Amino acid sequence: MIATRVWNALSPVANIWTFAALFIVAVLFTRFGFKPQGLHYPEHTLDGRHFGFWPADVHGILERFDKAKQLDTYLEQEWKLDLVFPLIYCGMLAVGIVAVGNRVHAPHWLIWLPLVTAIADYVENFNAIWLIRSYQATQTTPDALAKLAAIASRVKWDGLWLSAIALVWLLACWGIRAMNPTTP
Repeated sequence: MIATRVWNALSPVANIWTFAALFIVAVLFTRFGFKPQGLHYPEHTLDGRHFGFWPADVHGILERFDKAKQLDTYLEQEWKLDLVFPLIYCGMLAVGIVAVGNRVHAPHWLIWLPLVTAIADYVENFNAIWLIRSYQATQTTPDALAKLAAIASRVKWDGLWLSAIALVWLLACWGIRAMNPTTP
């Protein structure tokens, strides 16, 4: 029921132009936001690890950022860029899924993929902020926060890949339907 409401709310703006605009904004955000900021990072940020991270890795990662004098820059990235970016890329995926999904009568529950991805990304980001602040104040990282951030990170990345796969699958279904007009 909620999925159908969200799907129907997105339907009026779910088109190639909205998808393209969000795609361009996502690329610009990545190129001119994250990339320059991360040039001097000693390694990938917690949320920049494409398959997540382990809770036991958090302290060492933050320690290396601190030694490289990049912990404040990382915190600034979390506050400024990472609190906006999930809306952009998950919005793009949601718009794409709904736009193509409407053409092939896709199940509305597919909208949960980008929505759960965005929620997990925010949980990961707020925990990263809290972990950085904790490390700056006490040189420690609370285990519970590290575990929650690690779980959220894996859910985010899994959701991102599944959203992308769903969109490609819907595009394939649409293409097959376009080649065979007798397909229901």
